[in-house]
Amino acid sequence: MEFVAPLARTISPSLPYPRAVREAGADSVRTLAAEPWTLLDETVTQTTLLVGTSDGHTLRRVAVIVPDDSGWLDEINRHLDQTASLTEEHRATVSVLAAAHAKGMEYDHVLVVEPATIADRGPAGLRQLYVALTRSTQSLTVLHTSPLPDVLMDTTDTPGPGTTPTEPSMAAADVPEIGTDIRVRVLDRGTGGRYKVKALSPPVKVPLILTVRHGSTPPRPGEKLDCWVFAQERNHCLLTTDQRGRQPISAKMAERYLAALGVFDELTADGVALPENARERLSELKGMANRVLRRDQADWVDVRRVLGSPDRQRLNLLRDLAAETNRALKDDSLDVSRLRENLARTDWSHSLAQARETLQHRMTTLTEPTAETAPTPSAPQPEQEAAEPMASAEDTAVTTPSATNLLHTLETTAAADRTCKKHEAVRHALMSALFEADEQATSSQVVDVNRTAEDGDFLYEILGAGHSAYTDLRSGAARLLEINHTLAAPTDRLYLVLTEPPAEDWSAETLLAVYGVQLLWRTHNGWAGRDKDAALGSAQP
Repeated sequence: MEFVAPLARTISPSLPYPRAVREAGADSVRTLAAEPWTLLDETVTQTTLLVGTSDGHTLRRVAVIVPDDSGWLDEINRHLDQTASLTEEHRATVSVLAAAHAKGMEYDHVLVVEPATIADRGPAGLRQLYVALTRSTQSLTVLHTSPLPDVLMDTTDTPGPGTTPTEPSMAAADVPEIGTDIRVRVLDRGTGGRYKVKALSPPVKVPLILTVRHGSTPPRPGEKLDCWVFAQERNHCLLTTDQRGRQPISAKMAERYLAALGVFDELTADGVALPENARERLSELKGMANRVLRRDQADWVDVRRVLGSPDRQRLNLLRDLAAETNRALKDDSLDVSRLRENLARTDWSHSLAQARETLQHRMTTLTEPTAETAPTPSAPQPEQEAAEPMASAEDTAVTTPSATNLLHTLETTAAADRTCKKHEAVRHALMSALFEADEQATSSQVVDVNRTAEDGDFLYEILGAGHSAYTDLRSGAARLLEINHTLAAPTDRLYLVLTEPPAEDWSAETLLAVYGVQLLWRTHNGWAGRDKDAALGSAQP
């Protein structure tokens, strides 16, 4: 009740807040920070820890409450069903439900996932979050990747009518931009993996809080760290030392982003036929907004900057506008007049045009050498070919002799693998499953299967029949890493695909821990593997 009190006062400042009639233990409320790509696994882990008995015979009732329309409800249910450590009896005690359906329910232990996403729905979202956080009778666990909502971090009393807040909000001019480098000294440890810090350089007037990734080595008081602004909250800025997210937009991604940024112009132009790839480009535009909202991709800070540094509310508008237009195209019900009105109302039409101009100018600058930097040839060379456009190191495939030899070796190995009929049957089955999920799947002389979607780039390597022992998996993982090394830009997820279940039960976990490679395998009924649903997009087995 103490943890939820600031939220309750925000929702209903004039109503008296109820008082608890009994004390709870020191660990009755836990806030756990996780990375976006580990959120699902961490949810299953924490749920498993909560299941059990307190008196030796009565099973605890556990609820996992997730944001509405997030897609996590089905994902978490499937992963819990596949968790070997949960018996059928224990699994029956766990309920997974959306925040909108939690009202009136009561459980021994409650795990609330991503409270910021629930709260983002405005006043209704704050009320849903309050309901979700007050369903437990014994313990509450809050699991989040985005910073906790300000209303949960504010421990000051909400002022009543006619009073003035004693704690001023940050002035816009004083708030450092997201992505700003700041050197700090650690002062003291706070709650939820957060630390109070003081800015050393440059001087910053607003309060600063350092967030530390779950499982990382905690900093010591007095330690000096190089950080950057990860998020702007109401009364402070959130810092991190993790450099993920600060990569510049690559040339490969810039081409996709440019196409996405111009899709609304083409859809609303008079007398112009609808572009064939409009839905794909709308998915990319939605993905750009999600990159920034979720902060889970290598270039999200740069994407935010190109979009004009919008706040979360404007990003939600862009994401929803792209998703609604995509659904309208799918249903053949697009209302162009209404789309124009929505673009004008949200002012995203102008912002997207500016973003496209910004990104186009950057690409032009990269590909057209200036007079100061362009070398002057000593003499014209006969039959000289036109110069190739410049590209960043991230987007240029390695062309050294050793890399050429590696490519040749990989091509030879891939050609040999594809003489195996079982190998080819699984490869084509995988591509078919991806196509059925409305995903774009391709292959090459080296790559068995790869796809690009709004949730990242995926690379798949298939092993032939009889290659399911860990020694085979280890060799396959090494080859997969070599293939990824030769690509113009590294992929986000790597999958080793088997034609049969792995010979050792422990091999999938070991492969992921040692090589960062997920395992997927073909079964009589479809597919199996810990990350099966993400690997197949929205495909069904």
